[in-house]
Amino acid sequence: MTFRLEGHEHRVSIVSSGDSLECDACDRSSGDGFSCSECKFTVHRKCAFVFMTEDIFHHPSHDGHCLKLLTTGAPVHTDSKCHLCGKNTKHLLYHCYDCKVNLDIDCMIDGICTLARLSKPWHPHLLLMVDFSSDMWCDFCYEGGKHGYFCPRCRYAKPGGKINGDYELLANNSSSRPLCSTCHCRCPGPFILNKERNNIFFCSYYCLGLSREHAYSSVDMCPPWAI
Repeated sequence: MTFRLEGHEHRVSIVSSGDSLECDACDRSSGDGFSCSECKFTVHRKCAFVFMTEDIFHHPSHDGHCLKLLTTGAPVHTDSKCHLCGKNTKHLLYHCYDCKVNLDIDCMIDGICTLARLSKPWHPHLLLMVDFSSDMWCDFCYEGGKHGYFCPRCRYAKPGGKINGDYELLANNSSSRPLCSTCHCRCPGPFILNKERNNIFFCSYYCLGLSREHAYSSVDMCPPWAI
């Protein structure tokens, strides 16, 4: 079954997490998403936000010209590496036709977030305020069509003004730090997520999301963000 992905001209197919999806935006392999047989790209559901920003005119590294989203890789007459970080670009990238400059998705994200200047004490990365479309769900209620915070780095979405009916954001200031129920690390950050004041704790939205996607799952190391 195929359907229209908002912001993309071709119909796409759904790819489940069990199909070894290799995302052309974040280069990670876990999670479900979409595949375009015309452009030959695959993208996580949470990385599909790039199609909401097809043209960028005010990127801090390249102000004045339009950076356009390409879905079939860098043009053959250009260096396929990102001109900022030097990494190889994949099928999804931003390109300036005037200067022949290529930017990968992560460098584009950094620029947009720098311009937005939205920071919160409970998250170490800069954030964006977005309207969750039907293709991009909130990580807590699993619904689209809401307004909230989005971290393009972590690809995690949080509704504005609430965490979730079952979870509470608490200060992690006791002398004995709790164990995260997913990564089993002593929660290192200044905040923790606690379920209904019992002994179920999560050190981050990442670990909370893993526990919901895969019951009783665990990871071998603490994620590199606090919340």
